[in-house]
Amino acid sequence: MSRTLPSSLYRGDEQYERERAGIFSSTWLYVAHESELTASGSYVATVRAGFPVLVSRGADGHLRGFHNVCPHRAGPLVHDGTGTASSFVCRYHGWVFEPDGALRGAR
Repeated sequence: MSRTLPSSLYRGDEQYERERAGIFSSTWLYVAHESELTASGSYVATVRAGFPVLVSRGADGHLRGFHNVCPHRAGPLVHDGTGTASSFVCRYHGWVFEPDGALRGAR
């Protein structure tokens, strides 16, 4: 007779939080294929394992991933989805970030 893991390892809030902290927060997570981000300033924003993430293509052509929150007060920078922006502006206090993540200005 073969044995399987207990079903409690596949469900429940506690198990999800253990996996989120122990697995998903310490490894790469797929967000989008690079072909979806062709132009400078193009971005994809989504939530992965409870983390709001933002991937954008900088003017240098490199892809960069960030938490989709302003470091000042954790307000979202963009709505989930795709788009193109020359900068990302926090709607809470108006901090402005370049597509490469650099802070352009803070009010």
